[in-house]
Amino acid sequence: MVRPRLALLVAAVVLIGVSAVGVGLLRANDETPPAAPWDSYRTTSNGLEVFKLLRPCDNVSDIEVAESSTHVEVTLHVQSGERCTDLAVPTASRVELADAVGSRKVYDGECIAQGFANSLCLRLPREVVTHAGTRP
Repeated sequence: MVRPRLALLVAAVVLIGVSAVGVGLLRANDETPPAAPWDSYRTTSNGLEVFKLLRPCDNVSDIEVAESSTHVEVTLHVQSGERCTDLAVPTASRVELADAVGSRKVYDGECIAQGFANSLCLRLPREVVTHAGTRP
């Protein structure tokens, strides 16, 4: 009589454990990493390159883009490495747009989501510098 109860108890514990792990994995996959502010951009033939300082263990996991006739809003989502002591370096992420930037203003979506005024979230194009102090 003790063995069937023990077997039932072990089966219940295993089932609960497997369920908890499965739910944890599903939740981990559904969560979008937090948005992160970015620094500047450069226009390309079909969109933008957005620049952000990232450590080698960090990864841009998702990019959200909202376009209108007057502006482009880009939000970067960054998955951070756990224990990373490496220095951050400028990293470019490509963003495809429906239309060229043209005269539209480009904004950091994370900055706007934090409630800052649009004027503070406006990002400027990165200037190409060939040698220290000179421009092409």
